[in-house]
Amino acid sequence: LIWQQGFTLNSMTMLALTLAVGIVIDDAIVVLENIYRFVEEKGMEPAQAAVEATKEIGLAVLATTLSLIAIFVPVGFMGGIVGRFMTSFGFTMSFAILVSLLVSFTLTPMMAARWIKMRPRTEGGGSHESSKDSKFFRPLDAGYTRILTWSLGHRWVIAGLAALVLLSSVPLFMVANKNFLPDDDQSEFEVGLRAPEGSSLEATEIIANRVAARVRQIPEVEFTLVSIADDPARTQNQGSIYVRLKPVDERNRDQFEVMNEVRDAVIPQIGVENLRTGVRPVATFGGGGNQNAEIQFTINGPDLKKLEQFGGAVAAAARKQGGMVDVDTSLNVGKPELSVYIDRMKAADLGVRMSDAADALRLLVGGDQVTTYNEAGEQYEVHIRANEGDRATPEAIGRLTGPSSTLGSVPLENIARMTSGTSPAEIHRLNRQRQVTIYAGLLPGVSQTPAMESIAAAADSLNMGPGYSSRFAGRSKELGRAAQNFMIAFLLSLVFMYLILAAQFESWIHPVTILLSLPLTLPFALLSIIITGQSLN
Repeated sequence: LIWQQGFTLNSMTMLALTLAVGIVIDDAIVVLENIYRFVEEKGMEPAQAAVEATKEIGLAVLATTLSLIAIFVPVGFMGGIVGRFMTSFGFTMSFAILVSLLVSFTLTPMMAARWIKMRPRTEGGGSHESSKDSKFFRPLDAGYTRILTWSLGHRWVIAGLAALVLLSSVPLFMVANKNFLPDDDQSEFEVGLRAPEGSSLEATEIIANRVAARVRQIPEVEFTLVSIADDPARTQNQGSIYVRLKPVDERNRDQFEVMNEVRDAVIPQIGVENLRTGVRPVATFGGGGNQNAEIQFTINGPDLKKLEQFGGAVAAAARKQGGMVDVDTSLNVGKPELSVYIDRMKAADLGVRMSDAADALRLLVGGDQVTTYNEAGEQYEVHIRANEGDRATPEAIGRLTGPSSTLGSVPLENIARMTSGTSPAEIHRLNRQRQVTIYAGLLPGVSQTPAMESIAAAADSLNMGPGYSSRFAGRSKELGRAAQNFMIAFLLSLVFMYLILAAQFESWIHPVTILLSLPLTLPFALLSIIITGQSLN
């Protein structure tokens, strides 16, 4: 069945098969126990007991199996990124449970008829010794009988206690941490850094190597790997440091304690002004760097200045919120630029066209490919531009010449005014609107949901006005989608289970009696998550 659906043996299907080991034997156990009861208590021959006992228990086994399938099939139809992982899990579990029903109705009775042996009976016709007379089962049976008798005699007490247990799930759900992915010590993490805008490739490399050298002094670190300008845009002032830790059994601290030391003790000692850093686990899937942040919040609008103001305000509010670290924005302002304003009247008098002046600046300052060079079967691009000394300062750029139809060539300083300033390093857009993204990481044990709520509240308090919108992205967005998809799958499971049980028992009341046990288990599941320090993820 897995092969027919095009699935592979991966982490999700293997997890399903592992869990199925404990589930698929339930049907066989119920059938086998009933066959043994017929042999022991009714004195039937094993072959006859296998037929009669399987007929008697068949309805209950079928109801149990179909109810389990009704739980896992909706999981297989979940959407979003989580759904891509859970599809193979849900269907694999359903296939395994379906096969277990076939085995319990065929192979199990056949083997029981062959292997179960009747015990010798006494003269009174009873069994020589009943399995219920064992030292383990007898006190268990007596204790359960006393509890059941007391419960039936105090029904309102039991009903009130059940109601309190059910209501306790609300505060327990509020207390439990909620995250998209659980914290996992993988013995590796990365340090992303962005040097001050305008820094050269060499300057960024020096800063990254200084950080890496201090990180390697931490006893738990095995080695580091520095990469500069390794993003798709080849940004010269951006780099990353991959940090590999020693195996877990060879160190006394976990990965997250080492990350906190790098964040709190190592980076502040570098002493570089306007150095932007982030210490995060290596991405399980998706992009690295800030794209791997637990919190991603985007603001869209037409005015870049206001976006900078709104993004800075939300980032400042996030830094004040406990538990959030490495808060940053995608808007990197302060990149040095030289604006050239052409005096159109002067240019026209001197015979210089606007396009010619622009082409001259592009060629002499930015450079352009003019030809290719072939050698030994390899082809090389040939680029040309002005010498570094002739394009390094505004004065030098002003002395560059552009073609003139009357004078041959004219220095740019005769027809243009140059102004130094700063600008964003890059401008992100979504749906043709400018966008700024606020990134933040979380400390271990911090719930993602309250952090998201505080950021959303900070954005709402800004009263951005018409034309501006905000939303969560990345993991934050997928957390909401995953919660919605799981809730839909849960509700569908309840509906399908109710319909299956109603059809099996031909009653609308008995399924309610059975399903009432489900919500009573939720508080204890939440309590175990809280006690063990885990999260709903």
